[in-house]
Amino acid sequence: MQMRDQPTAGERRLQAVLMQRHRDICLLSQVVIGPYIADFYIPNLKLVIEVDGSSHFGREQYDRQRDLYMERKGYRILRFTNTEVFNATEEVVRNIERML
Repeated sequence: MQMRDQPTAGERRLQAVLMQRHRDICLLSQVVIGPYIADFYIPNLKLVIEVDGSSHFGREQYDRQRDLYMERKGYRILRFTNTEVFNATEEVVRNIERML
């Protein structure tokens, strides 16, 4: 488990849009959940939001295990790719807003 000092470009973009539209939500970044780190976490909803970049290619099994672990602990997970965040920002935000 390694925490990053800087968010990825996709994470920065999504965080900026969410915080602009929903200033009242508690959106935490790089949150440790068991042996894993969530890109974003909204505590009152137990909602984890992941923004997957190229580092996730070939790690699908790891991501599935990670999601299963979190789901068993009662977390809900939304996972998006960097491409979705940049090319379909409105759709990504609408998906998140449905959970809010």
